[in-house]
Amino acid sequence: MRRPRVSTDSTVPGAAHCTLASATASHSRRRSSPLIAQHKAAGDFTLIMTATNRYITAPIAERLGVDALIATDPEEIDGRFTGRISGVPNFQQGKVIRLAQWREDHPQTFEHVTFYSDSRNDLPLLEAADLAVAIDPDPVLKLEAEQRGWPIRSLRGG
Repeated sequence: MRRPRVSTDSTVPGAAHCTLASATASHSRRRSSPLIAQHKAAGDFTLIMTATNRYITAPIAERLGVDALIATDPEEIDGRFTGRISGVPNFQQGKVIRLAQWREDHPQTFEHVTFYSDSRNDLPLLEAADLAVAIDPDPVLKLEAEQRGWPIRSLRGG
């Protein structure tokens, strides 16, 4: 299977490492902060992708100090939420589409992309990353990670 790729042309000025993470309720800010800080200290660009809406996740992303957030955007008309989603839902293959849209607006080339997730729903992005890491994975993702030799980590602590 051909993996979709994030541009890895290291000849482009500003090439860097990019770390993407799927944000879920199971990964508390306290537990994920050291991992994000480690990537930030290494000079990595950090981005959270989540199916959860922006109004919930933007304050969390800001407190974590991540560089960018791609979240599901609720539709608003005349200052009121409609109950519908604006644009492509940031879920499963939609995350690949939303990342491509984001990259059109933020042209930057990354030498290496690491993606962390706990959900089988993120398989399309995990497959596109240079390094896929399963964090406290659901059973389907755990099996997939084991079969593919992806690292499996826990943020739950002892």
